[in-house]
Amino acid sequence: MTLWRIRATVDDRPGYLSVLTASLALRGVNILAVQVHTTEAGAVDDFLVDAPDTLDEAELVAAVERGRGRDCWVARSEARGLADQPTRALGLATRLVRDPEDTGGALRALLGADEVAWLPTRVAGGIDGTTMQLPDPAGGSYRLRRAAPSYTPAEYARAQALVELAATAARRAADHVTLVLPDGAELLVRPATADDLAGVRELHEGCSARTRQRRYFVGAALPSPARLRRLLEPAEG
Repeated sequence: MTLWRIRATVDDRPGYLSVLTASLALRGVNILAVQVHTTEAGAVDDFLVDAPDTLDEAELVAAVERGRGRDCWVARSEARGLADQPTRALGLATRLVRDPEDTGGALRALLGADEVAWLPTRVAGGIDGTTMQLPDPAGGSYRLRRAAPSYTPAEYARAQALVELAATAARRAADHVTLVLPDGAELLVRPATADDLAGVRELHEGCSARTRQRRYFVGAALPSPARLRRLLEPAEG
């Protein structure tokens, strides 16, 4: 038996996917995994299959077409294709949180791209056959290319989510700075959050009444907890 990837467009109507799978089954093809991408042209079905060694690419395409599939693409696959796709995506996300600079490598692994390039100019995002353009939230854009098959809107959405995650992770990493004091001690400097409310109140308690009055212009009393929370979580971010 040989592993293959098959992608084909099927009319998004009841029973059409069943006809396609039945046509493959008649040739002894076992479907191991399937993903469905919704497009304007119909449902693009992405199969990972185990087929008899005697079947070649042309025979698989013919089986798909007999099952009412069209725009068929077939290619040999590897055992790693058996990996659970959501688990694989989460693994790539974890990798990006640890190393946001590896966005290009993560995109290549996610979509099987042959080429991933970062461009300094920001362009409108979208897909054009086997080329994908992705705006980078940090500036610039990514261009992805592969020989086949064409990208789908679902793949674009996945790539966009990965790029946004990388940008968020990079911002968080930039916000955390470690300072080395003269005595050699390390001090972590980071943006305050709502979890720091008690510490911020303690900081205000350590200030003189005159200092608090000059800061808030409304008297020397301690700011209310609600006001301190607004300080940590501004309405406009």
